[in-house]
This record gives sequence, C-alpha cells and structure tokens, in this order.
Amino acid sequence: MSILRRITNLFHRSKLDQEIEAELRSHIEMRTADNIAAGMSPEEARRDALLRFGNRAVLKERVTAADAQMFLYSLWQDLRYGLRMLRKSPGFTTVVILTLGLGIGANTAIFSVVDAVMLRPLPFQNPNQLVVVWHTPPQKSFPGVHRFVVSPANYIDWRRQNDVFAAMSAIGFNRANLSGMTEPESVQQRLVSYNFFSILGVLPIAGRTFTAADDQPGHGNVAILNWAFCQAHFGAAKNALGKIIELDDKAYTIIGVMPPRFDFPFQAQLWTPLAWTDNERAVRGNHNYIVIARLKSGADEAKAEADMNTISSRLAQQYPTDDAGWGALAGC
Repeated sequence: MSILRRITNLFHRSKLDQEIEAELRSHIEMRTADNIAAGMSPEEARRDALLRFGNRAVLKERVTAADAQMFLYSLWQDLRYGLRMLRKSPGFTTVVILTLGLGIGANTAIFSVVDAVMLRPLPFQNPNQLVVVWHTPPQKSFPGVHRFVVSPANYIDWRRQNDVFAAMSAIGFNRANLSGMTEPESVQQRLVSYNFFSILGVLPIAGRTFTAADDQPGHGNVAILNWAFCQAHFGAAKNALGKIIELDDKAYTIIGVMPPRFDFPFQAQLWTPLAWTDNERAVRGNHNYIVIARLKSGADEAKAEADMNTISSRLAQQYPTDDAGWGALAGC
C-alpha cells in the first residue's frame, strides 16, 4: 500500500472500513463460488466461507491496526535514514534530488502508456453497463448474508419480467473430469447461457460461440476453450476446432477458442451450454447459479435493483414456499 494511501487511511477510518469490508465480501463470495464448484450446496459453501474468515469485525480491527503501525514504523525508519545520509553528503543530496526528479518524470510517462494500453481497457465492451444480479436471502434463515446465488426458475422469471436489462445470462460451476486426452485431469468447467459471450462483448479468436440451439436440452454437447487450455492441449487454436473431449464421461465437440487472458468467471478453462431440461428450469429452491446482466441504455444499478425487487415481491406471492423473503441486488 502506498504511503499516501496509508496517510489517507489514518484520517478516514470509515473509508478504510468500507474498503476492508468490500475486500472481505469479495473473498467470501469467491470462496463460496469455489466451494459450490467443488460440489458443496450453496448453504454449506457460504457457511464454510464465513467460517474460514472468522469474525469480520475483529479481522478489520487487526488489519487497520497493522496498517497504521506499519506506516508509522516505516515512515520513521525512512526519515531517520534519509536525514542521516543527506546530512553527511551535501553533494550526494543534490544528485539524489535531480535523479528523483528525472525518475518520477520517466515513471509517470511509462505508467501513462501502460495504464492506457494495459490497465484501463477491460476485456468487455462497455463494462460500466455490466452487473451481477444476486439474490438477497431472508435474514431469518441467513443472518448477515446479503448476497446469494440464484435458482434456475428465478433467473428465468427475472429474465422474462425485467424492464432494465438488455440481456441476462446464468453461470454454473463444475470441476469436471477431463478424459479422451493423454491423461485424465480435473478442469474448471463453466456452464453458461448461450448469450454469455455476447453480453460481455467478447469474440473468439477461432471458431464461434454458442447459439440458442446449443442451449436446448440434448444439444449442449459443444465446448469453447480458453486460450491457455487450448495451447496446453492442442497448440494453435485452429488445431482444436472439431476435436472431441470428454467431460464427466460426456462427449463435447470443440467449436471455439477464446482470446488470451479471458477466463471469466473465476479462472474458467472451458465453457459449455447450460441446456437445462424442463425439470431443471422449474427448480426454485436450489440456488446454484451466478447471474450477469447488461443494463439497458439509461438504466443504472439503483433502477435495476428496484425493478428486480418488484419482481421478487410478485414471485414471493406466487411461490411463497420457495420465494418468500427473497429479494434481489444488482451490483458487482
């Protein structure tokens, strides 16, 4: 953490608390998703993630205290050493000041290029329009839990009834057994709605993405690889197209390869269509999916959240056994 950031944190405790809380939430959500991918139920996955991070209030206090102590100690040590060196060597002091000036200028120029070329451009089109849509569970059943993964039926109702999203996509997680290659291995499989890649605005470097036909029951036997996985197993992207792989003893034909550095979400190695059956589409009580959406022009997160909660209220009346007390949250 930079010295300027540490100084700011000393005088803006509430901001620091918010940053630490956001970081903890992010780690808990990622741990929950990993647990679900490993086969845990959503409830077990969430509890395990919360237990692993322990008491969040205590953890925040420890981080804040450590941050302040480290800053003060480092600053004092640096000041003592710097003053001692400058006092001993006036000529050296002049050289240091000139060198620092040149170095800061050069680094500023270099960072401006790196920031423009590498850091600012995200791999998604208009990323400010993208949101994650979460369930908000009943606090009586899930005290302290404010974000939860989504059931298939709720996702389908949200997609049909909302007025704020241009498109929505569901994402499922699976650690699949890959066979049909040289040696069996475990891979990170993501099961997605056919429009997943178009919502993100990412095109493959070879082949194609999924179509609505691929997402129908009995037709989801196609796969798209991430670039690193393709390189490791097939070399050039064109070599992979049309090849057959087996995931959990089911055959998939490779139809596309995504560009380098694209492995969303959570280090995905390959993607396959959801292709839910009618029975799977009707499930309300089993929350296993993350939902992403692209906002319509003129809509924002607040408007999206209000619209989704209106839908949630309707669903709670229609399906009180499964949906009573559940709301929705649109954010990142």
